[in-house]
Amino acid sequence: MGWVSAGFDYVPHPISVLRYGRNRLTQVPDLLTQLGLRRIFMITSPTVRRHEFLRRLTEALGDRVAGVFDRVRPHSPIETVEEAAEQVADLDAEGLLSLGGGSCVDTAKAVAYFHRQRRATQLPHVAVPTTLSGAEFSGGAGISHGSIKKIYRPNLFCDAVVLDPDVALTTPRDLFLASGLNAIAHCVEGVCSVQSTPFSDAFLLQALGLLSESLVQVRQSDADVNARGRAQVGGALAAMGSHNLPVGLEHALAHAVGAHSRAPHALVHAVLIAPVMRFNHESVVAAQAAIADALGVKGSGDLTSRARQGIDKIEQLLVDLGIPTGLHALGVREDSLEEIADAAQDDPCFPTNPRRVQRREEVVDVLRDAM
Repeated sequence: MGWVSAGFDYVPHPISVLRYGRNRLTQVPDLLTQLGLRRIFMITSPTVRRHEFLRRLTEALGDRVAGVFDRVRPHSPIETVEEAAEQVADLDAEGLLSLGGGSCVDTAKAVAYFHRQRRATQLPHVAVPTTLSGAEFSGGAGISHGSIKKIYRPNLFCDAVVLDPDVALTTPRDLFLASGLNAIAHCVEGVCSVQSTPFSDAFLLQALGLLSESLVQVRQSDADVNARGRAQVGGALAAMGSHNLPVGLEHALAHAVGAHSRAPHALVHAVLIAPVMRFNHESVVAAQAAIADALGVKGSGDLTSRARQGIDKIEQLLVDLGIPTGLHALGVREDSLEEIADAAQDDPCFPTNPRRVQRREEVVDVLRDAM
């Protein structure tokens, strides 16, 4: 919250179309017409491909579907991206339609990037997300090159996003909840960002309230479509509020852990939130107190005590949602922590952490705290 004395610049999110509501999937054909797309290439995962909603959409689009790539893998490996990019080029598609979680969206964005590099043409991209990762609102794409996750950031924003709670209802509850913690991680790092603004705080703190309440409701009732919808709006606010904000150590570690251990990206984010908050605590006390307030913490006292209650609330939220509370449960080994710490220090998010990291051992200690 350094904007009070330092001033700030604010750049609104560039997305031009966001449609939210039940049965909005049925509007995708009209949306593609508005964008002038006659032949689109669909990018999805094997799991999503099996759902009835995708079959109905494919039938509604008919011969406008140039092809379907359904082999997206977690963390968007470069080999998968290259395979999809080759098919897009061969089929001469005019645009992309991604359906699925963050890996589907990132794969599609990377395909658009390589197509632009090789063909000098832009592929418009419409995203129908099934999770709360927020990738559909990001201008970058996280692509795995072996054990290294490379972030491509050449203005890869989607042209339109469709949020349909009925589509979100098809996502397994545990995966949906974990992706919600991913969105909460964006909120926490955004509010604590070295370049936060009152505009970003308004988005992110509102998102925290929506997400923390709706995710608990989803946990209690898997079929609560309204709770899924509120979580989608919270996830969108989290992603849009994070636009142009530098994040820090939590994201750097999440990228490094995911690429090294192939642990689920959303779960890695969830486990790392509180340990990184503890590490950054003294540098962002006021921001963490605001986070506690947004999470509905009813405590009182000075900023420091409220901030600590907020960290406790995050940890309790993992328990309430049935999320693993340690990296060891995600397959991360103790003997890999130094290697992961080294990879994190090379991540572009690392230098903008609100507390400066002095030694590699500090990063390793955060990872041990997260084990």
